[in-house]
Amino acid sequence: MANKDVYILIVVVGIITMLFRILPVYIKVNDENEYVETFFEILPISIISVLVFPEIFTAMGTSLFDIGLSIFAMFVVIIMTIKKLSLAHIAIGSVILILILRGMYFGIF
Repeated sequence: MANKDVYILIVVVGIITMLFRILPVYIKVNDENEYVETFFEILPISIISVLVFPEIFTAMGTSLFDIGLSIFAMFVVIIMTIKKLSLAHIAIGSVILILILRGMYFGIF
């Protein structure tokens, strides 16, 4: 692929990305419709989930312990989300949980 093709691809992807960001400004949605409002509240969470979810299970490793730890941490994050904790608390808490459990398993603590 030539450099020219790469630059064209970058511009096209940038335009498409900006189109999705600008589109809600021009589309007026009835605020009284609870289903549409719920859809727009859940949309960012679902997009992040689709992007991040497959990486959750293989980011730390592919051993049985690593995958089990990822599943356990995912359930802890779900519980923290249901309790409506802030994103910062969820992120920091899940990282600390994983570090402590890995440290206990490998004998660091």
